[in-house]
Amino acid sequence: LNSGKDFIRIRDEVCFLEKYLYLMRARFGERVCWVSDIDPAVLDVEIPKLIIQPLLENAIHHGLEPMIEGGRIRLFMRQDRDNMNIVVEDTGVGFGKDLLLKNEEISKLKNGVALRNIYNRLNLYYSGRFEYTIQSSEYGGSRVGIIICIREDVQDEDVGSR
Repeated sequence: LNSGKDFIRIRDEVCFLEKYLYLMRARFGERVCWVSDIDPAVLDVEIPKLIIQPLLENAIHHGLEPMIEGGRIRLFMRQDRDNMNIVVEDTGVGFGKDLLLKNEEISKLKNGVALRNIYNRLNLYYSGRFEYTIQSSEYGGSRVGIIICIREDVQDEDVGSR
């Protein structure tokens, strides 16, 4: 995966995700519907590798797999001024309750090793220049959002305000 480098271009990450989804479609068939909404302008932006794939994996295994009818996963990526916005949403079972967690709250989850690891890696690389949220409704569905400030000289408090 990216020859030992810590960062990967979004185009390469998306290619990897599509291969992963090909395998999941072979396993789950039509139960997994995938929609990507990726601005072509961000394809050469570099992000830490394996940030998105664990979110996709969680959406499939924890969100859609328990549902006989399956569901839909949507990946959204846009750059807005100095921030890279990444959203992974699913129509799965959710967390079973209304939930909104941000940054450090995610690092304290008892379950969710992948979610905690993503927080730790974002914190390592961006040290306060990111916002990481998890939302879920008691009626189902989950949304994970990541906003990464990709400009070095922007202050910590500016990340969430954009």
